[in-house]
Amino acid sequence: MPKQPRPRGKSPVSSPATEPAKTRGARGAVSAAHQDFEDHPLVRARRSKIHGNGVFAIAPIRKGQRVMEYIGERISHGEADRRFQAKPEDDGHTFLFILNNRTVIDATNFGNDARYINHSCNPNCETVIEGNRVFIEATRDMAPGDELGYEYQLTWESTDDPEDLAVYACRCGAANCRGTMLAEVAVDVQRKKDRERARRRKEREALASASPVAGKSKVKAKAKAKAKAKAKVKAKVKAKVKAKSKAKATPQKPTTGKTAGARAKRKAAGKAKSGAGKSAAKTGARTQRVPAKSSDAGTKAKSKVRAKVKTDSKATAKSKAKSKAKSKARVKRGARG
Repeated sequence: MPKQPRPRGKSPVSSPATEPAKTRGARGAVSAAHQDFEDHPLVRARRSKIHGNGVFAIAPIRKGQRVMEYIGERISHGEADRRFQAKPEDDGHTFLFILNNRTVIDATNFGNDARYINHSCNPNCETVIEGNRVFIEATRDMAPGDELGYEYQLTWESTDDPEDLAVYACRCGAANCRGTMLAEVAVDVQRKKDRERARRRKEREALASASPVAGKSKVKAKAKAKAKAKAKVKAKVKAKVKAKSKAKATPQKPTTGKTAGARAKRKAAGKAKSGAGKSAAKTGARTQRVPAKSSDAGTKAKSKVRAKVKTDSKATAKSKAKSKAKSKARVKRGARG
């Protein structure tokens, strides 16, 4: 016969105001606070539409308020398994609450009215484990007459018989009812996941401790790669923005066949003009050089003519002077004769 599911607790969130004394009996340590909760100021146990007895609010309860403590006989996991094996197969009642890896609280014989709180898929309470104690706390405001409920999260294994697990069907009637009081994941499956996570964590730690420089370099390389990718994205965005702004600033007209031909003709004509202008510029440069040479020759010729004129004038002046001298000589000669 497979092991029957047992509920498990949750993580602690707050601390108790006082801790009752504990006494040890023949069946283990039992809390001395196993009084009857019929006179509890906030809740009262009575028949429930969900299943058997239930616990109902008789006064307003605030969100986060601690309602009561789950108390009972404290036994080992082995004893809890033995007691479950002795139960009838069709008995779906369970008052065992796993406190930690060593201890289970059995509220069957030494419990209080907290053991009558039914399971709910839409809970208004939660179980809080703090130290070695379990408390029931409200997760939302409750009015008088509201029934208290929390997630049982009954543990089970993937090898359990589905017929045995069907005994723990949920009848809470909530809109989001899962149809079972069992935990969503089997215990053995969750253990495998936990072991795999622990193995991977150890491998990462071993690699980091063996080569811390390599680990740091890998981190730096990843950071650089991310920075490069971001820079590329920014550059692409900037290029797109520039292209859009240019397109907006200079809108292009739609080109047709005629306009394209006209543009080609204009370009050809412009090229021909530019070629002609270049050739004219070259020939002009050549022709400008020739007059420069001729002008030099002209100046030289002019200077020669001027020199000739000077020499001629000098010669005429000398010839005139000679003729005057001759005439004077003649005159003197005549006077003498």
